Amino acid sequence: MQKLCTQCFYIGVEESNIYGDFTTESILWGTAFFFALAGAFETFLWFPATIIFFIALLYSISGYTFKACVCSKCHSNSMIPVDSDKARQIIHERGLVPPAYIVEKDERTILGMAFRTIFFILTVVLVLFMLYDHFS
Repeated sequence: MQKLCTQCFYIGVEESNIYGDFTTESILWGTAFFFALAGAFETFLWFPATIIFFIALLYSISGYTFKACVCSKCHSNSMIPVDSDKARQIIHERGLVPPAYIVEKDERTILGMAFRTIFFILTVVLVLFMLYDHFS
């Protein structure tokens, strides 16, 4: 859906700005996956693997809980739908022309799933296997 930024008058798709850093989240999930994989073979690593898993999980949950939709150009949170009355008024006053089409960003995927999702699923499976193996 196209939106209008009332600060810089950009017309296009808003950007999803999440709390936290993608690199930090990727490093946490990669470390959690590594420890979970190692913990599946070495029983003494079950505790650090579980702790790192929960840290990565809490970081991801907090990041997506505090999500804000912001302008792609000026990063302000003043985007309004193009079909609203206020947006129509601004477009008419300023002589703005909405783009005919919008190119959306593609996230890197394997079989339609994002890398983070794959790491998350594999880590959950490994942590559950490791905890089952340790406590059974």
